[in-house]
Amino acid sequence: MSREQVLDGRVFARHRAFLRLPELEQRRTQALATFIDQSAVFHAHRGFLHRSSAGISCDALFDLVLGYLEKHPELIESRVASAAASDAASGDSASVSVVVATQRKKQVAWTFVDRLVQSNFLMINDEGDDPMLGMKLDDFARPGMLFVPTHAGPSAAGAPVSVWSLREDAVRAGVLRRANAITKSVGGRDAYFVLDGKRKTLYWFASDASTAPKGSIELSGAQVQSCGPHMVDATGFCVKITTRHDSLLLVGSAAADWINPLIACGAVYNMTLLEPILSVVTMVIGEPAVKRSMGFTVGATALLS
Repeated sequence: MSREQVLDGRVFARHRAFLRLPELEQRRTQALATFIDQSAVFHAHRGFLHRSSAGISCDALFDLVLGYLEKHPELIESRVASAAASDAASGDSASVSVVVATQRKKQVAWTFVDRLVQSNFLMINDEGDDPMLGMKLDDFARPGMLFVPTHAGPSAAGAPVSVWSLREDAVRAGVLRRANAITKSVGGRDAYFVLDGKRKTLYWFASDASTAPKGSIELSGAQVQSCGPHMVDATGFCVKITTRHDSLLLVGSAAADWINPLIACGAVYNMTLLEPILSVVTMVIGEPAVKRSMGFTVGATALLS
């Protein structure tokens, strides 16, 4: 599978969009982010639409970026120059060219605001409450919006765990259902899971825009096994993770695809008693027939895929 397929969610989608930019534009965005980070512009905000957070308003961020661009004309000269040349060729007056140049500067500033979000330097406060934001890759600015730092990246050592802080070392991310390993009952909501290859830990969050995990389980020495969907629900594949102190069930059609990454992060595969028998049956009558007759996917197949 491609990285895009195994890392689902807005944080990863935005960063992929950022990486598609020319390297020069990426470096310019990172330089702007460093400038903002060192400018002490994030202040506590309280409001009816959002919880108290240290951030910067949309208007203040735009003014800050615009001021930065004026100090670094090389970031806008090529765009403004091309617009001026076009105006001259069409016979537009100098005053019109000035207006156009000003508008171009503003457009460049808004573009950099989008890139600051795409690069994962900034996020929109409480954006997990708005499902529509999860599908956006640009055009983030809105009146009254508050942008907050994600505290992600190498310069944020010691920052709290969030989806953003796990992006760099994530090997798998996506939505699955989280079930109780004892009662086999499934909770009312899906959870967003991120598998961190560096920490060898599986985290789960309320959404793909969460700034704090709902829980985590360390995989070093943990046991992982596949189990039939009849244990939890008749439509979803089930993966069980067990440690000395914790036990967790992952349920969903994509759950089987998590087995190999979990093993790569330190978990030990625990083959069920039925799997050797089913593996032999699979070779004889074929996997589709086994699925129809037994009602669940053979876990060993996931290991060999």
